[in-house]
Amino acid sequence: MALFKKKTKAQPKNKFQKEGIYMPIKNKPLTKRKKPKKNIIKEIKNNRGRRKGVSLPFKKIFSILLIVFFVGIVSYLSIVYIINLRKTGKTIFYVEENIIGLENIPAYPNSTFIFQDNMDNDYVTNFISTGNSAYRLPSGKNIQDVFEYYQEKLPPEGWTYIQTVEVGAEDKKSGQYWTKNNIGLRIYNKYNDVWYETISQKDAEEGLHARIEEEAARDLLLAGNDTQEMLPDFAFIAKIPNEYTISYGASGIGSLKYASLKKMADTEEIIITPVAKNNGEALDTFLYTYMGKLQTKNTDEANNKIEECVLSTTDLLYANNITELTGAITCTVSGTHLVTSLIDTVSNYAYVIDCNKIDSTFYSTLLADIKLHTTSY
Repeated sequence: MALFKKKTKAQPKNKFQKEGIYMPIKNKPLTKRKKPKKNIIKEIKNNRGRRKGVSLPFKKIFSILLIVFFVGIVSYLSIVYIINLRKTGKTIFYVEENIIGLENIPAYPNSTFIFQDNMDNDYVTNFISTGNSAYRLPSGKNIQDVFEYYQEKLPPEGWTYIQTVEVGAEDKKSGQYWTKNNIGLRIYNKYNDVWYETISQKDAEEGLHARIEEEAARDLLLAGNDTQEMLPDFAFIAKIPNEYTISYGASGIGSLKYASLKKMADTEEIIITPVAKNNGEALDTFLYTYMGKLQTKNTDEANNKIEECVLSTTDLLYANNITELTGAITCTVSGTHLVTSLIDTVSNYAYVIDCNKIDSTFYSTLLADIKLHTTSY
């Protein structure tokens, strides 16, 4: 047995190799390889660490920071300014004016004097000369806004705050009270407007308690024998003090009467008159109807007297199961009328109570005291 295997020559793979002839290898036709679709997300992930940072010039960076800082400062100051405006109640572009009839007391921003078109009227002149005034508030404002405004404005003018009495207090009149140099000032709400009156320092400190007592005494008087009743065939029942004379007349609406209450030795007159049939309209409709009658009645074109009237803000009251809508009608010829509309449910006619004196003390008592007849007539 041989120790080593005998080497054998490698056999050619084919006959051509055997004879030493070699055939060229046929090249395969070139085929266009399809490029693989790029995976953008994968590419971003792979290149995150390899992407070189882009350096910005120092001046450009400084400019950007400066602009951001400036915008931030402007925004901050704007917000602080708006907040301060809301806190102080100031109005932008407001020219401050003093209240007509009162010295060194600024009017509430953008409020308007109610009787500015009737400055020559005797009632308005007397109203102002006795230390009173009244302003219509701008839309969206109320008496609380007014109180906050004067808490800021009056102390620098030397006024001392005394107290604020809420509506409904039994022993005091509602309003905000101030004093200065032995003079009192009351700021209060009436017909959704702001009214002002100067009073004594004692009255301011007591919240007009004395006036409450006077009204209570008047109510007792009405409950006593020193009053007179209205005719039994009139639409309403009310106790009228003997200092008033009562007269009746034809209203021009069917057989319905009007009543006139005139105060002796005074120009005050209160008229209770029907104005229209009630067909379910809102109460302010009848105030507008009455205002139209005033304009027709008091217009005298021959003497160039044209009565033009405006109805002021109205307010709802409830007394003795009667819904009343109160307000004020300001006219160019006849002055200002305190007016109230109400319904006589027996005849189903709307009536208006008209008072020609804006500081009448009996008018509000009458509104609280008046009642309907419970039987037809």
